[in-house]
Amino acid sequence: MSAVDDRFDLNRFVSAQTPAWPEAVAELKAGRRRTNWVCIVFPPYAGAGSGVLAQRFSIRSMEEADAFLVHELLGARLVEAAGLAAAIPHHPRRAFGWREANNLRASMTLFAGIAPEPAAYRAVLENLFEGRGDPRTEQLVRSRVPNVSGQ
Repeated sequence: MSAVDDRFDLNRFVSAQTPAWPEAVAELKAGRRRTNWVCIVFPPYAGAGSGVLAQRFSIRSMEEADAFLVHELLGARLVEAAGLAAAIPHHPRRAFGWREANNLRASMTLFAGIAPEPAAYRAVLENLFEGRGDPRTEQLVRSRVPNVSGQ
């Protein structure tokens, strides 16, 4: 997706991730978040996340979520980060803190619910949240168009 046709302003994620990505990967590998990047890597659906970053970097429509998934850089990073998060061996609140663990859960619920290939996102929910998605996000996903990817 080029900047010209970026109707969802996905560049806000690219711009925010550029300096934060190396630290995010290192913190995911270490199993402990120390800096603020969760919502720019794992965006929650609007209304499901909490905090200032969750509001700025929330997904506002199913179409935007679909565009995030198919964005060459953002989609690839989301899958990579989900794989790293799923491998964290301890409780998500210990790894991310209470608010960011909830934002991660909301994001993974969103993408597990709409992705054509949801395995990476379901693995995070299974491994860190006992398979339970975020109820508010599940409700938001159910109340919208089933799957903008046509799946």
